[in-house]
Amino acid sequence: MMWNIHGDPTYTNINLATATNGDNTIVSANTAGELFVHALSFTVDLACTVQIKLGSTVVGTFKLPANGTVNLADNPGMEGEPFYKLAKNNALILNVSTTGITLTGTVTTSTKN
Repeated sequence: MMWNIHGDPTYTNINLATATNGDNTIVSANTAGELFVHALSFTVDLACTVQIKLGSTVVGTFKLPANGTVNLADNPGMEGEPFYKLAKNNALILNVSTTGITLTGTVTTSTKN
């Protein structure tokens, strides 16, 4: 398990009731150190393209149908191992291609200061 390397996990709901076209900050930048993303799951109500960004760097692009889902879940035996590691002062961002969609989900993060 990796939790002893960085802080305890934080579980955050994502609720972009009417997401705007472009960047939507999901988790603010950690100004004191690194941010780790352990799990990310979301659903969109309308067809769109969603990009996962670490700061300004795109690390994943998903072309989703209406009611499409992305699920990056913690794998058994890999508890605490992050999917993404963000450098200090970088936020977790979802870039949405369509204005007015509803995007809901959860994200699990931890920090290392």
